[in-house]
Amino acid sequence: MKNSRLKTMYHETFSGLKLFYRDTNLSENLISNYKVGQIIQEKGFTDMSSLGGGLSGNFRYLIASAHAKDLSKFNPDSAKMGHFLLDSIA
Repeated sequence: MKNSRLKTMYHETFSGLKLFYRDTNLSENLISNYKVGQIIQEKGFTDMSSLGGGLSGNFRYLIASAHAKDLSKFNPDSAKMGHFLLDSIA
Protein backbone atom coordinates (compact mmCIF):
# COMPACT_ATOMS: atom_id res chain seq x y z
CA MET A 1 0.00 0.00 0.00
CA LYS A 2 1.32 3.43 -0.88
CA ASN A 3 2.42 5.86 1.81
CA SER A 4 -0.14 8.47 0.70
CA ARG A 5 -2.96 5.95 1.12
CA LEU A 6 -1.73 5.08 4.63
CA LYS A 7 -1.69 8.78 5.56
CA THR A 8 -5.25 9.18 4.28
CA MET A 9 -6.45 6.14 6.26
CA TYR A 10 -4.71 7.37 9.42
CA HIS A 11 -6.32 10.82 9.05
CA GLU A 12 -9.78 9.34 8.42
CA THR A 13 -9.47 7.08 11.46
CA PHE A 14 -7.85 9.33 14.07
CA SER A 15 -8.62 12.92 13.06
CA GLY A 16 -10.68 14.53 15.80
CA LEU A 17 -10.46 11.47 18.08
CA LYS A 18 -11.60 12.24 21.65
CA LEU A 19 -12.04 10.16 24.78
CA PHE A 20 -15.38 9.65 26.50
CA TYR A 21 -16.55 7.71 29.55
CA ARG A 22 -19.52 5.51 30.32
CA ASP A 23 -19.93 4.34 33.92
CA THR A 24 -22.30 1.59 34.98
CA ASN A 25 -22.88 -1.06 37.64
CA LEU A 26 -22.24 -4.62 36.58
CA SER A 27 -22.31 -7.88 38.50
CA GLU A 28 -18.97 -9.62 39.04
CA ASN A 29 -20.19 -12.35 36.68
CA LEU A 30 -20.56 -9.83 33.83
CA ILE A 31 -17.31 -8.02 34.66
CA SER A 32 -15.41 -11.30 34.31
CA ASN A 33 -16.39 -11.39 30.61
CA TYR A 34 -14.25 -8.31 29.89
CA LYS A 35 -10.47 -8.16 29.48
CA VAL A 36 -8.23 -5.10 29.83
CA GLY A 37 -7.67 -3.54 26.39
CA GLN A 38 -10.55 -5.44 24.80
CA ILE A 39 -12.27 -3.60 21.96
CA ILE A 40 -16.04 -3.99 21.80
CA GLN A 41 -18.77 -2.72 19.50
CA GLU A 42 -22.14 -1.59 20.81
CA LYS A 43 -25.13 -2.27 18.55
CA GLY A 44 -27.35 0.37 20.15
CA PHE A 45 -27.00 4.08 20.80
CA THR A 46 -24.52 4.96 23.55
CA ASP A 47 -24.75 7.99 25.77
CA MET A 48 -21.53 9.01 27.46
CA SER A 49 -19.68 11.88 29.08
CA SER A 50 -16.61 13.85 28.08
CA LEU A 51 -15.94 14.42 31.80
CA GLY A 52 -13.78 11.74 33.38
CA GLY A 53 -14.25 12.76 37.04
CA GLY A 54 -15.11 10.26 39.75
CA LEU A 55 -16.46 6.83 38.98
CA SER A 56 -20.28 6.68 39.31
CA GLY A 57 -20.53 2.89 39.13
CA ASN A 58 -18.29 -0.12 39.57
CA PHE A 59 -17.29 -0.35 35.90
CA ARG A 60 -16.11 2.21 33.34
CA TYR A 61 -15.95 1.97 29.58
CA LEU A 62 -13.36 4.20 27.92
CA ILE A 63 -14.69 5.20 24.51
CA ALA A 64 -12.51 6.70 21.76
CA SER A 65 -14.47 8.35 18.96
CA ALA A 66 -14.33 11.17 16.46
CA HIS A 67 -18.05 10.88 15.72
CA ALA A 68 -19.81 11.71 19.01
CA LYS A 69 -22.74 14.12 18.88
CA ASP A 70 -22.78 16.93 21.44
CA LEU A 71 -26.20 16.94 23.11
CA SER A 72 -25.78 20.39 24.70
CA LYS A 73 -27.16 21.84 21.46
CA PHE A 74 -30.54 20.38 22.44
CA ASN A 75 -30.41 20.74 26.22
CA PRO A 76 -28.22 23.31 28.03
CA ASP A 77 -28.05 21.03 31.11
CA SER A 78 -26.24 18.46 28.98
CA ALA A 79 -23.25 20.81 28.71
CA LYS A 80 -22.71 20.59 32.50
CA MET A 81 -22.49 16.80 32.23
CA GLY A 82 -20.43 16.74 29.03
CA HIS A 83 -23.24 14.65 27.54
CA PHE A 84 -22.55 13.11 24.12
CA LEU A 85 -24.20 10.41 22.03
CA LEU A 86 -22.83 7.77 19.67
CA ASP A 87 -24.92 6.38 16.86
CA SER A 88 -25.73 2.67 16.79
CA ILE A 89 -23.07 0.21 15.54
CA ALA A 90 -20.27 2.44 16.79
